[in-house]
Amino acid sequence: MKFLPYLLCLFTACSLYADDDQINPPPITQSQQVTSVDPIQDLQKDHGLFRRLLLIYDEMTRIINSGQDFDTSQLQNAANIVASYFENFHEMLEETYIFPVFIQNQQMVDLVNTLQQDHATGRTITQSILLQCQTGDLQSPQTLQTISNSLQQYVTILRPHLAKEESQLFPLFQNLTTQQNYDVIGELFAGQEIDTFGQNGFTSISNQVSAIEQALNMTTLAQPTSLSKGENR
Repeated sequence: MKFLPYLLCLFTACSLYADDDQINPPPITQSQQVTSVDPIQDLQKDHGLFRRLLLIYDEMTRIINSGQDFDTSQLQNAANIVASYFENFHEMLEETYIFPVFIQNQQMVDLVNTLQQDHATGRTITQSILLQCQTGDLQSPQTLQTISNSLQQYVTILRPHLAKEESQLFPLFQNLTTQQNYDVIGELFAGQEIDTFGQNGFTSISNQVSAIEQALNMTTLAQPTSLSKGENR
């Protein structure tokens, strides 16, 4: 049943893009009537939170590679957020409503194909991390090193992925669709987030990320490095 929202999502996408000349917006549920968002700004907001999780992955990689102890339950918490919010929700919105517009208009098709492959590869890595968390010996240096390699691989793929979406794909999107479609997509984004995660879903996820940062002592922003002697003015 957890895949039902995305089947409905796909059905809606087909109705949005089936006919360029006559587009009938899908019915909007009560929750979607309450609010609407700018879809690209909404995706950008998610990316900010996603980048914080990539920093968490960086820090966990550093801790593991340095042989330090840490609360390994936070590793599973972070990977669960990546899977549930970003891979199974955020990326599904992109694949259902954003990427098809570029394919339909024959714009940046190679990039879109690469981004979709990144999504698929990232999900495979995440499932591997979660499997190790659930069945592996997290006291074993070998298991932790395997996880560390997976975390690093995920960051290596997803960090440039986000940059390409933000700098190449997102700025062009609104010019490739009608204002009517753009507005409907915004209503769908808002409604599906509420239906999937609740009225304050993003805030709840953000608070969970903050709790992981606190557990890893990442709550203080790094201080600027001192200027070298030659750089002093």
